[in-house]
Amino acid sequence: MRLKRTNEPTTTAGGAMVAGTTFGGKRNVLFVVAISFVSFLMGSQVSSRCKLQDLFPAPWDASSQQLADNTASNCIMTGTNTGFVTRGVQRNATTATTASSPGTDDQETPQMKALARRESLRKLYDDYVTREVHFNNWNLGCIDLQFLAPYLRVINDRLRFGPRWTPETRVRRTIIDVGANAGDDASAILGIFQAVRGMCWMYGNPILLLSIEPSPKVFCEMTEALAHASNDTKFEEIQLLNIALSDKTGNLQFMDPGHEGGKLVASDVAPLDKMTMDEFTKATTCSMPAGQHKTMEIDWSRRTLVPTYTIDLLIESLEALGKYSSASDRIFVLKVDTEGSDHLVLKGAANLLQQHRIDFVVFETSLNNNLKWTVEYMSSLGYECYLIAPKNLIPLHITKWWYAHLDNFTTHWWGNCLCGIGNSPEMIMMWRMYHLDDQPLLNSYDIVWDRATTIRP
Repeated sequence: MRLKRTNEPTTTAGGAMVAGTTFGGKRNVLFVVAISFVSFLMGSQVSSRCKLQDLFPAPWDASSQQLADNTASNCIMTGTNTGFVTRGVQRNATTATTASSPGTDDQETPQMKALARRESLRKLYDDYVTREVHFNNWNLGCIDLQFLAPYLRVINDRLRFGPRWTPETRVRRTIIDVGANAGDDASAILGIFQAVRGMCWMYGNPILLLSIEPSPKVFCEMTEALAHASNDTKFEEIQLLNIALSDKTGNLQFMDPGHEGGKLVASDVAPLDKMTMDEFTKATTCSMPAGQHKTMEIDWSRRTLVPTYTIDLLIESLEALGKYSSASDRIFVLKVDTEGSDHLVLKGAANLLQQHRIDFVVFETSLNNNLKWTVEYMSSLGYECYLIAPKNLIPLHITKWWYAHLDNFTTHWWGNCLCGIGNSPEMIMMWRMYHLDDQPLLNSYDIVWDRATTIRP
């Protein structure tokens, strides 16, 4: 093989510039390494700040490679010091002297490590959103409550014991399924959250499932599908309600094709007061003659008047009727899927959200303007929001974590989002479980939300 030389300079680890030697067009790595080693022996200060282990602790896996590559691209060698180039912010030898004593090896501060990692995460998330947010992407659309339910069950079980916990003071977890359709999510919830029975029953949390479906036809289908389910108030209580939820109340007109495409439309009617027992009984009963829902055809022109409440008013009504107790019940998950009106449902839960009486919210998104409003609204109430991806929770925040693609892409797309109380034990556990197989992301929770300049252990 013929030796070919080139005058292309090469920077060694010690900062020396040497001529690169190539064999067949490829750099002679051994030659550069040898020069670097000699420079080290001669006393040059060799900085290790570009070692990725310094930013992201081992072990590594393939899913972390893009994040690792992004971090590597942010590191440059500047003489005997390391600089981090982060979107125009470079830490060089001048700034290094302010953080280290004269005559000692420059040490990257925790703040600079946090900045480098945050910018690497930003590139990772920005690339993902640009690549995945497009029309009819099932990778995002299908990752919803059923996908999250196993994580939620673990959180429910692990965090149920408070400092003064006794079997008599345990809290019943409430799961509200808005837009329940024919009961698929309800069936999944009942299966995954099945309460502990037998001699150890006191060590499990009972659940209350509220499944809300406005279409009379679809509600009857759900009632039939869940007829076999246990409805034991000691373990798993189920309340199916043929009502709608929004940010206003009244008997509102519902576009009712007879399947999952229905939605509320405007109607000028008087607002509703708290639900009475008669209204509750009517709302929990299939209003159609036996079997009629099986023969009804899909009709997009069908309109139905449906009693509509806010979530705040619904919970007040159920408490007044003895069906819910704020002292012993807590809303663990609020899932919303209302064909583009999810933000209105959340607006109608303002009091509960402001008081942090809802641990998690899962909602569907298809329009970026609604998503932007919802993220800003939830952030103002102390919640963190994420776009749910198969292997990542993509942070969303109106200033910290917003992505240009979401403003530029105006076509409908399909995805689901998760919001949790910021820095709560529940949200921290969800983050950690979701990223358990990705060490860099696992340890990035505090970095994402600017809560600390060090990695949460």
